[in-house]
Amino acid sequence: MQAPLPPGKTAEHVFGWGWPDERPSWTWPGHEGKSLTVRVYSSCPRVRLLLNGRGLGERETSRATRFTAVYEVPYEPGALVAVGLNDGGEEVARWELKTAGEPAQLHLAPDRTSIRADGQDICFVTVEVLDAHGNLNPNADSLVRFELTGPGKIVAVGNGDPRSVESFQQLQRRAYRGRCLVVIRASRQPGEVVLRAEAEGLAGAKAKVQLARPF
Repeated sequence: MQAPLPPGKTAEHVFGWGWPDERPSWTWPGHEGKSLTVRVYSSCPRVRLLLNGRGLGERETSRATRFTAVYEVPYEPGALVAVGLNDGGEEVARWELKTAGEPAQLHLAPDRTSIRADGQDICFVTVEVLDAHGNLNPNADSLVRFELTGPGKIVAVGNGDPRSVESFQQLQRRAYRGRCLVVIRASRQPGEVVLRAEAEGLAGAKAKVQLARPF
């Protein structure tokens, strides 16, 4: 969906090579009752949108609509669900966005749980800020600190924020839209590395990655 416009702005101007500021989020505190633009991108012939179980209508999605269904939806917390329909009106796809609560915990998700102990293999660990129910909070910007034990090294951290000037080589990173990233490089010694993450006011998290002897 399109991010709400800042105060004082009446329109978003997108230039030739640009895109609207779209965010996969239904967490907009302070916008209750205000109309938000929701765009559903789909290759299905039609899309149905529901908010907290209430139908908000169906839209055609085709080449003529650039495979986009557009809705104006008064914001209220809960679950926003897009349902893809085939030509017979049957559901063939579903995507849900839930309103997140306050940040409560960290979650670590390594892209692999085993890498080669060859001094070069790397593992990307996604760091997420979740609410108490395990939902990603897309507005969280917590400063997350990292510690790695075992035969490996943190070689980079990042968060995808194009405006960030934080160092890629510090052992901390501020979350951007609820996420950041840690890159671990293996040494030449087999074993296990343990990555720990902590942030003020949040439950910490840890993840383990095995370093296997290369054949």
